[in-house]
Amino acid sequence: MINNLRELFQEVCSTSETDVHEDRMKSRMDKAIYRGTECGAWISHRHAGVAVGSIVEGCDHDTEVHELLYPFDKKDFWGKLEEVEQEVTSIWNNTHGCESCYPDNPESTIVNPECSECEGLGTII
Repeated sequence: MINNLRELFQEVCSTSETDVHEDRMKSRMDKAIYRGTECGAWISHRHAGVAVGSIVEGCDHDTEVHELLYPFDKKDFWGKLEEVEQEVTSIWNNTHGCESCYPDNPESTIVNPECSECEGLGTII
């Protein structure tokens, strides 16, 4: 169970440090979350908990903001980050594509990760 910012810091940064200033804890967690997720997720520190989310590079969309209020389970925290990763993938796939992604359905706007033309990257539609 995570009851406060310090415990979250220790979980996210895999440390047992206890004498780190609050601003430094937040900064280190921000970097760890951003670098530790494929989508470059963000974390917002709030008085009663945290929120996580992400922008989706290459289009004008953001994920939902997922809030957690102290105390919360470690599994719930990591689960929310996984939800963010899945949302980013879904938003990307629904806003990008190319004509070769699904030749049997050229009107499809979803990226085929195995597309030989765009290599699963697609283009903004």
